[in-house]
Amino acid sequence: VVTSVQEGVSLRFGGVSPEKEILILTPPLGEDDVFLSSLHGLSLTVCSFSSLRTVQKAVQRFGLGVTVHVKVNTGMNRLGLCGAPFIRLCSALKKAQAEGVRIQGLYSHLYSPEQKDAAENQRINFLKSREIAQSKLGPLFCHLSATGGTLLGESYHFNGVRLGIGMYGYLPHGFEIFEQNLALRPTMKLYTHALQTHRFTGGGVGYAKSKKEYGNLTAYRLGYADGFLRTGGGGRLNAIGNLCMDGCITEGKCAYGKKKPVFFSVSALANRAQTIPYEALCAATKRARFEYVEEC
Repeated sequence: VVTSVQEGVSLRFGGVSPEKEILILTPPLGEDDVFLSSLHGLSLTVCSFSSLRTVQKAVQRFGLGVTVHVKVNTGMNRLGLCGAPFIRLCSALKKAQAEGVRIQGLYSHLYSPEQKDAAENQRINFLKSREIAQSKLGPLFCHLSATGGTLLGESYHFNGVRLGIGMYGYLPHGFEIFEQNLALRPTMKLYTHALQTHRFTGGGVGYAKSKKEYGNLTAYRLGYADGFLRTGGGGRLNAIGNLCMDGCITEGKCAYGKKKPVFFSVSALANRAQTIPYEALCAATKRARFEYVEEC
């Protein structure tokens, strides 16, 4: 699963086989999204009458079939319909099947999986929605859970789960009890490079007046445009003062071009920024060059 058609297309060009389904979690914003999805074998999300009409118009215009998953609102109130509007949407989807719209799946999302009562209410709502949808559309691939829901047990798994932060080696908030049993390991590391080492000459350090005298200073290619908070210290680099847009400054020497770790685990970085590891992981990829290493 990915968030945009552009991400899905990139995965296809990156070598992901057309035989493997890629689901776009946001609805198409225009007919071009539908066209590209059909062309590259991507599955779209339909969550409203407007998103369904966009799909239908594109299918009619380009004469191409497209696969969709239907998003139902079970309590998160972000995307999807529920109640009578959902029933009407299912009826409209049934008619759209004859036009080349293949309805393959039904899904929703848990807004607070660590709260068992809330999660169970959503699971029950999803079961009711599944019964309605399959009575009109036939068998569907049903999925409800991300990492948190997956850890709630098999009754939340349905036909599949969407592991997110668990694949990065982190547990969602409220599931720390699983830490020892699962023994997850962070899978993402971030490095940057030294740009210059020189003696402190007085004045400022970055965009602030220096509060003390320093010896050697080193500038690194890491700033707030790379997804790090201006006052966050640049992870393990322990930057002096505020980060610049494209760089930061630390105390000490480092050879030009040498690679230095910014983080091996984002937990401390996220705690310092008073956020969750997922936000820190997403932010840190803004301008990064990716290298994938397969470990046995």
